[in-house]
Formats: sequence, C-alpha cells, structure tokens
Amino acid sequence: MPRPVHLSCTVSTHHTPHDIAAIFLDLNNWPLFTGYGILPGIKSASFNTQTPEIVGSVIAVICTDNSTHTEEIVNWNIPHSYQLKLANFSRPLSFFATHFDEKIHFETEDSTTLITRTMDLHPRSFIAYPLLWLIRPLMHKAIIRSHEAIN
Repeated sequence: MPRPVHLSCTVSTHHTPHDIAAIFLDLNNWPLFTGYGILPGIKSASFNTQTPEIVGSVIAVICTDNSTHTEEIVNWNIPHSYQLKLANFSRPLSFFATHFDEKIHFETEDSTTLITRTMDLHPRSFIAYPLLWLIRPLMHKAIIRSHEAIN
C-alpha cells in the first residue's frame, strides 16, 4: 500500500481545549465545516453510537453533496488531544481512500490555545495517491475556514 498523504495546520483561538471539545461534541456545530472548492462541507451529523467515555462513539456524517462517512472517536485526552478515524466513505471517495486518521492537539499559552490538526489520508491504491494529494490543499483550506467559523 502507498504511504498516506499527510496534512497539518495550526491555528490559534481564545477558546480553551475544554471549550473546543464541547463545540466538537455538539453536532449542531458540524455544518460550520463548509468545505472548500470541490471538497464538500458537512450538511448534518448524528451519533450512531454514543459512549459515556466518549472513546468509541461513532458519528454518521452527511456532506453537502450527499456523500456519507463515519467518524469514530478513537482517543479522548482533553485538555491535550483527541483523535478520530474517518471511514466508511460513500462513492466517489470510497474508490480512492480507505480511511483518514485525524489528530487534534492543544497547547495553551496564557489565554491562547494553539490547535494543531494533523490528518493522514490513506489511499486505496498507488493510482489513488495523486488524487488525495490534490485534495490535500482543499482540505487544509477547509480546516482553516472551519476554525475561523468557531472563533
């Protein structure tokens, strides 16, 4: 299998890590991810599974182009970080990617929180790798836009 396409961006906010975690867990906020260019935004999100410990919760996502995927919370270590696995992509993304691993890391200095968001896009094949590389900058811009929307 080809190596994943890696993406990373860092933004700052006045929100604390606990604030960001609460914003994330309120699925009414998910449509603030509006996408970028041909990369769709999120239309709606709902819990398929919601665990008391948060880890293991699975969120079903419907995008603005009606594509779907799930996001599983695989690590929850607030105020330091949390991690997601995006999978079960509908077409056309399912032709190109097996899953995405996303990690959100927090560093707090005074009244500012630095949020570093990294994502590894796992291509289904060597042929799919260039397509994921092409959507990488769109994903970066969409992530920045979504952080601006919650600030």
